[in-house]
Amino acid sequence: MDHIELIETALKYWSVQDVEPTLATFSDDVVYRLNIAPETVGISVPQQSLSSGGPSIVMRGKGAARDMMYDFLAKFDYLLFDPVMCNVRSSVARVQVRYVVRHRATGEELAGSKRYVLKIEDDLVSQIDEYVDAARLSCFLQLAQWRVAEVEKALENDGPRKHARVN
Repeated sequence: MDHIELIETALKYWSVQDVEPTLATFSDDVVYRLNIAPETVGISVPQQSLSSGGPSIVMRGKGAARDMMYDFLAKFDYLLFDPVMCNVRSSVARVQVRYVVRHRATGEELAGSKRYVLKIEDDLVSQIDEYVDAARLSCFLQLAQWRVAEVEKALENDGPRKHARVN
């Protein structure tokens, strides 16, 4: 499998939220870097695999990537994941992704774009740098947390009859 096919395969599996086949395209010691602060992410990051340098977090190893991916999918559902391969040179691929995610607890949707820079070694993805609009994501997550808190407060006051689901 050449580098383009490898990246296309990884993106194809992730676009249908299939974690294990996606991970099969990663090296065991893959490095996954998100350009957002840990408190902004809204997903769990194993502390043993987290190293923070500035406004980004870095997860090391396939196990940490697996945990992060499953936690993301527990909280969000991709309604759209539309990757476009922008550039592949030697062992580096650049991908632009249009996406829409739905926050499972509130039904709130976030649409945007992000960029991946993927490095390939020994025919596997060895590093992923994911670039998102951190301020936009942070605002969205704050809104979602507020909505969840409002529903919980209403349930305490009124019981489940009026507030079974937030939409």
